[in-house]
Amino acid sequence: MKKAILLLVLAGASGQASAGFLDFLFGKKEAEPEVVEASVPAAKTVESTALSIGEQALGLLPTLTQGLGISDSQAEGGMGALLQLAQKNLSGSEFGSLSSGIPGAQEMLAAVPAINNSSNGLGGMLSKFGGEGSSLGALGLLTQQFEALGLSPDMVLKLAKLAIDYFSKNDGQLTSADNNVDLGELLKKGLGSIL
Repeated sequence: MKKAILLLVLAGASGQASAGFLDFLFGKKEAEPEVVEASVPAAKTVESTALSIGEQALGLLPTLTQGLGISDSQAEGGMGALLQLAQKNLSGSEFGSLSSGIPGAQEMLAAVPAINNSSNGLGGMLSKFGGEGSSLGALGLLTQQFEALGLSPDMVLKLAKLAIDYFSKNDGQLTSADNNVDLGELLKKGLGSIL
């Protein structure tokens, strides 16, 4: 009885093994995996090549952190400080277009450190001598905010230029569902007092 069970087990196992062996001997090919080729459109339209505002803007903070060697919180607070200045220099509708084109703009604005007007240092001196509405005063306030984030004063212009350059890709034209917005130009206009 034990021999019969052993023979049945061996016959079953050898049947599965021999099927593959017999297929090999008689030339039956295994099913080849299906190759799916990516389709590449022959011609791209302007609408398909332009990145949406959201798609392009999502990469802003990683671009700033990698390009300048700063932390995420420094990039967020620094960009927020620049947006605060742009908000003062742009009309309400212009700033609305700019801020709606930058995902997380409200969080960036909230990440700006509060500055005490009695601050000393380069930023404090520039703010006192320049006044809040002047270019010197705006640069002084930004310098103070950047220093509070642990960034040196020279990072103000570096971050501003990198952000403007980032949004000026694709000739600055970013397509959204309802309008065309040139975020690079809007940001440049908003930061004109320090550039």
